[in-house]
Amino acid sequence: MTEEEVIYKKVGEWEEKGHRQQLKIKVENWLSQFEDEEKEEMLTLLLNFDYFSKNQISKNVVHLYNLFRQECKDTDIVFTKIDKEMSVGFSSVFYTCFWQSNNLCNYSADSIFKYNKANQLPQTIVIVDDFFGSGNTIIKFLSDLLSQNKNLINYKLYFLVMQGTEIGKINIETFAKDNNLNLRIVARKISAKAFAPDNIYSSLDVDFYKNKYSKICDDRNITLKFGYEEVEALVSFYYNSPNNTLGAFWCDVNNFKSLFPRSKKERTSLAEMRQKVKSNDYLEKQKPFISNADSYKNDIFMVYCLSKGTGFDLYEACYDFGLTEKQISDMIEYLCKEKFLQFSDSKYIATEKLKKYLFSTRIKTFNKLYRQTETDNIIELKTTSYTPKDFSDRFKGYKK
Repeated sequence: MTEEEVIYKKVGEWEEKGHRQQLKIKVENWLSQFEDEEKEEMLTLLLNFDYFSKNQISKNVVHLYNLFRQECKDTDIVFTKIDKEMSVGFSSVFYTCFWQSNNLCNYSADSIFKYNKANQLPQTIVIVDDFFGSGNTIIKFLSDLLSQNKNLINYKLYFLVMQGTEIGKINIETFAKDNNLNLRIVARKISAKAFAPDNIYSSLDVDFYKNKYSKICDDRNITLKFGYEEVEALVSFYYNSPNNTLGAFWCDVNNFKSLFPRSKKERTSLAEMRQKVKSNDYLEKQKPFISNADSYKNDIFMVYCLSKGTGFDLYEACYDFGLTEKQISDMIEYLCKEKFLQFSDSKYIATEKLKKYLFSTRIKTFNKLYRQTETDNIIELKTTSYTPKDFSDRFKGYKK
């Protein structure tokens, strides 16, 4: 296939109509950094690459849940994620999308350690994650649960994952067997190493192409060229790339710009910052949105959730408010606990308690301003005048 054919095919797989042009340009720019004699190698790897855009994630988490339900009909069940302290950044984004898209709010728990310690878990425990490479992260998580509660061997355990690797699957299943855990892996896809014999390349040619790829990376000082622990994965998600993925796809070094970086690198321009400050100044003049919220921070975040509707995205919220996943999740948990918000039909809606204080025009005003800045490609929310005086101390947010 030609370069144009590969790009057309992959962008069509990865993104919805109406969202493809920007991704197409991004792929073209990435490929332009390689010499003509190198492009054939990179196009072959690209052709076997899996990328999950925001649109594709929302579809695939439903498919993953349906795969799981084909194997398990249990109702005494809890869905959870690998605890934040155990896992890598952005771990909550996929999990949040999973339970929201499948309306599993009443069956989900961000952390199960306190329930595990008290031996008060449902009979079926389902751990949800986007990807596993070597399997070390989930093995460490299971080890900690087991050391906390030996009765874990009496539970049914499922590990739901969008994509995993053959070596990781072997490692996880070996650990489960050695520790008498009743664990079943349910994955959308289990992949071999990129340079495994008879995977992408024949056993006769694989060493030649592996060495060729290695030289391409060496010439650009690309680290972890075969991925962390040389897992050689070919996968990325719109919010982050696993470090197990081949380094040429996610490493930014010198003048080389990766295709799917591991974290968001963009910064707002001066014009965008001015527009955002202007919008926030206007919003501040409209306050209070809700007269009995305990702080303006929660006040504006409630209206944000409502205005986003089914388009609410944890990853975007982190950058719009300059907070971490845990901080955003804690805010949502508090607002739902205080009965200001509730989750229904894949979106946050106002409770009767909130409706007593909330003007619908405020939501429309916020939504209009948000759409305006979204069109201007605003990436993140800077510290502005509407935040409480102690906000910077209490909520550190992402390190810039």
